[in-house]
Amino acid sequence: MTDVRPAGVPSDTTIDAWRVEMNAVKNLTPSERFELWSQFQRSVDEIAVASIRRKYPDAGERFWLAELVRRSHGIELAQAAYPDIELAD
Repeated sequence: MTDVRPAGVPSDTTIDAWRVEMNAVKNLTPSERFELWSQFQRSVDEIAVASIRRKYPDAGERFWLAELVRRSHGIELAQAAYPDIELAD
């Protein structure tokens, strides 16, 4: 018999642990869920900026932010927000 994992359960998490986590999330208020999501998104952005800084160490803060916008939202928005920064498509 194989262990069938529900969709969305990370491979490094037991099904029981995942269920406990999902029940905890289900019991959060909308504002608590939003705060949790905001913290997660900030962490993702920090990781992305660290990656950009490693790739372009001499570029500078404005370029790093423009590149983050390009990666997250596309070249058109990045160019509109940072018209003075040259970004690769």
